[in-house]
Amino acid sequence: MQNHFPQSNSASVDAGRRYTVTNEYFSMTTLAGGDVARLTRSPEIQKNKAALFIPPQYEGGAEVDGQYSRFIRTILDEENNREIAMVSPYLEDILAGDGELCENIFYTMLAGDIVRAAPPNTRIMYQDLINEWIRTSDPDIKYLEDLADTVRLAQTTRTYEKTICAIGEPQILFNDYTTNHTFRRIEERGHRVVYAPLSEYMWMLWRDCTEQINGGEDACIAKQRLRRLEDHISKIHTKLGGEFSPFERNLNTLVENADATMGYYAGAFGRYRGGAKLLGDGPNVDGAITVASMYENTGIALGILHPAFADASTPPVLNLTFDGTLNENDETKVESFLLYL
Repeated sequence: MQNHFPQSNSASVDAGRRYTVTNEYFSMTTLAGGDVARLTRSPEIQKNKAALFIPPQYEGGAEVDGQYSRFIRTILDEENNREIAMVSPYLEDILAGDGELCENIFYTMLAGDIVRAAPPNTRIMYQDLINEWIRTSDPDIKYLEDLADTVRLAQTTRTYEKTICAIGEPQILFNDYTTNHTFRRIEERGHRVVYAPLSEYMWMLWRDCTEQINGGEDACIAKQRLRRLEDHISKIHTKLGGEFSPFERNLNTLVENADATMGYYAGAFGRYRGGAKLLGDGPNVDGAITVASMYENTGIALGILHPAFADASTPPVLNLTFDGTLNENDETKVESFLLYL
């Protein structure tokens, strides 16, 4: 049985559009309709033993990505795949849940962040090393620290023209197909792309959530585990070195920046994607490119709000949206953006 969704491609979009009729988010079309449909039709799937892990977010305001798991469940039922289970705990609840699961989620996110921080032509190698580590060893932070140190050494042998921060809707940002391979082409031109780390996205979500919990055992557990994640991030940041780490030097500055610019706006990691990361004290970048599904509420809102707090300390920002159609204008925009940085 496969343990991950198949890599998105044109078949994902074609299959997904069978289930969508109007301006649904591209991330939903690709994941909920396309990738799930393709996965469940695989002959390798033992449907009575298969489960899809897709946690929603309930602190997302009016954002619809919290409904993806419910939409997928509907699709599975309509396609007579009721024996496939849906595991869908709220993201906010994971921190106070099963301790071993929580720790493994920390390691998984950090492993992905380390791979994204590596030179582009080495990422598959590091991904294979991590997959083998997961299969043969008990997860621990020491392995990830050593891997991060190796990535740092690999980066010291490279030179780049310009450095770009990549941030946005996670379902789009971390799926190269959904961005029409925009960032891959940037890297092929000799530039470095610094991906906003998923573990930072989640740290800030959980940090905001724990501040709203009024005491009790769950609150104590959640805060202890949040501090543990913060400690893990700090160790990986140190091993990657300041120049090659995508993380903030002080995670608490994310909260301060978000409070000063975004207030209580929380939809789809809006506080992190908006004022927090763009005003952070992470790696020095020449510019930032934000990516989101076309019509995504948070992406639209951030595009409106950003000019209100942008100043000389914030990098130039290019906002891109995607709906599954090839758009030569996007490539022209990126080329012009890089040229004038």
